[in-house]
Amino acid sequence: MKKRSLLVIGLLVISIALFAQGASDAEKPGEIKTVRWVVWDDPATNGQNQIAEEFMKLNPDLKVEIEMIPFDRYEDKIRTVLAAGETPDLVQINDDFVNMYRSRGLTQGINKYIEAAGVNADDYYKSLWDFGMVDGEKYVFTPAVKVRMIFYNKEMLKKAGLPEPPQTWGDPSWDWAKFLEYAQKLTIRSGDQTTQWGFAAMGDGGFEQTWIATANGEGLFGADSLTADGTNAAAREAIQFAADLIHKYKVHPLWGESNTGPKCQNLFLSEQAAMYFSASNAIGTLRKQASFDWGVAPIPVQNASKTQYANNEPSLVCYGIPKNAKNPEGAGRLIAYLGSDLSQSMYAKTGNIPANIEYAENNFIEPNMKPDNQQVILDGVNYGKSVNFGEYTDMAKLMFRNWLHKVWAGEMGVDEAMDNARPEVENALAGK
Repeated sequence: MKKRSLLVIGLLVISIALFAQGASDAEKPGEIKTVRWVVWDDPATNGQNQIAEEFMKLNPDLKVEIEMIPFDRYEDKIRTVLAAGETPDLVQINDDFVNMYRSRGLTQGINKYIEAAGVNADDYYKSLWDFGMVDGEKYVFTPAVKVRMIFYNKEMLKKAGLPEPPQTWGDPSWDWAKFLEYAQKLTIRSGDQTTQWGFAAMGDGGFEQTWIATANGEGLFGADSLTADGTNAAAREAIQFAADLIHKYKVHPLWGESNTGPKCQNLFLSEQAAMYFSASNAIGTLRKQASFDWGVAPIPVQNASKTQYANNEPSLVCYGIPKNAKNPEGAGRLIAYLGSDLSQSMYAKTGNIPANIEYAENNFIEPNMKPDNQQVILDGVNYGKSVNFGEYTDMAKLMFRNWLHKVWAGEMGVDEAMDNARPEVENALAGK
């Protein structure tokens, strides 16, 4: 763990150097300055409180104040705050909007802070380190990632006479056909009522990106971030399959009954759904609340001939420093500290995979805790496919989702919805 010790020393050095550099007649040594940290995660259960407490012990000249804005109101409020005068110093940023924040001048580069603290790119998963980087400059630090996957009730599988799903990402035997077979055998009906669903999905943006990426390799948008790849033939096949799970095969509840995170998770916890699609940070809740044995599985591939498309959309935990932050040096020290052992351990305990490879491989898996196949979660980091983000991706994604919702709700066929979506989405991607 020599590298980790060097990082702590680096953090102490940058703390002393930046504090001394920033001292003036108005800011004398010993004066305590505030770092305002805005998040949507609950800081009491997601580790930020503990991170802040330990950080302040190492940096007695700084006081960290954490403000939580609920996720459903976060984006509107944080953009309003950034446009106003009372700009916070460190903000959690939705990975969907990292490029937009940078291109519109809302965030600043952070290389000087993480380099001064001794944070080494080689220590991190490359996909996480490179995320949000433009011309070699980082605009967000990604200390952790959530992998999307399939959770399953082991007891229900056993009762249905089904073996546990394959545990290797890209296994050709775990394809859509096999997944459908499982979902059908796990669905139980009594007359017109369904008493047990084979599958339920948390219908956030990661659902459509993941499902479509398994079919076309790119997901919603092309590599140039200007084409609506989510409307091409391969993507339509994926959308049709997902819609058929609801309306044709009836192994999934109607969309409004399951598509939010809480609804989906409650169906699984109450044993009304045998499998469900969510992100790895759900394991914290399942460890506390699930009264049954459960496991995790990779996302099924489209078919045996397309195993190279075995992707999930990772949900990246991102933090950035606003362009007009009042205390950017203090925020720089804090953002670098998110790579410390303490910070990485806090993320691991809440089901987030630490971005530091050494820490993730040595400390993420808890042998005495569920699930017993936690290696699947770690392996999923290398099979992630993020949305191809551009300057106007946020608006294009909202438009795309509006048309997709009509398909999931059974209000419109796939071809009609995608034919309508393509010109709107591509105009949005071009900033028109």
